[in-house]
Amino acid sequence: ELVPGTRVFLYQHDLDHALKVKDPNMRGTIAYGKRMAKLLMNVFFHKKDFPNATLSPLSKGRKLLNETIIDAIVSKFSLFK
Repeated sequence: ELVPGTRVFLYQHDLDHALKVKDPNMRGTIAYGKRMAKLLMNVFFHKKDFPNATLSPLSKGRKLLNETIIDAIVSKFSLFK
C-alpha cells in the first residue's frame, strides 16, 4: 500500500524505483518530490491517460485522473519533507 489506509497498492519494486536517488542529499528537496511524483504517476497511469487530463476537479472539459491515487501520491511525498 502506497500510504497506509489509502487502499492504493503497487508492487514493492515500483516503489523502490520511485524512491531511489542517485544523490542522497537530494532527498527532501522539491526536485526529489517532483521526480518521485512523476515516477509514481507513471506506475498508476498510462501515457494515453495524460493528454486532456487534469488533476483538478475544477477543470471543465478534461478527464479527471483518479483522485484517490493522486491524493496517495501527494501524501507519500509529503512525508519526506
